[in-house]
Amino acid sequence: MRKQNIFILCVILIILLLLIGYVIYSTDYDVKKSKVSNIDVDFIHVGKIKEVGSTGASAKISHDRNYLTINVPNLLYKGAYVVVPITIKNVGLVSAKLVWINEYGFSSNSPITVEYGGLGLYDIPLEPGDTSNMFVKITWNKDINMSEQSTNFMIRLYYEQARRKSKND
Repeated sequence: MRKQNIFILCVILIILLLLIGYVIYSTDYDVKKSKVSNIDVDFIHVGKIKEVGSTGASAKISHDRNYLTINVPNLLYKGAYVVVPITIKNVGLVSAKLVWINEYGFSSNSPITVEYGGLGLYDIPLEPGDTSNMFVKITWNKDINMSEQSTNFMIRLYYEQARRKSKND
């Protein structure tokens, strides 16, 4: 009877160790897999838009929270500008670092210029769950003589997984 109890106890311990090993392996696998697939930084809020020499400016976040549409219908004079404050959040599972900002529908020949700031731009990683503030400034360049007084465009932020610093960095 005693040998039988020891045998049952050994079988239970082996099953328990196999179960623990499986849980550790599957969790490790999911984390490695998520490094590529779970980089997700969203626009979450547009603050109060500041207009100097402009009327009617607006900004709208898309339903999937990946795009921001900015509309500046009426810059009144050269040097007029609009500042759009934005809050972004890393809703993914890994640290993300800004790689580039894509503008859709904006002409590079325009007398209107677009500047970005407040992100630490390309140097500061955004940790999972963290938020950061940035701004987009749209200005009618006073040095260019053209009659264009408005713009409407979309932006999207592209991120990559932030590299962890090693002891040698």
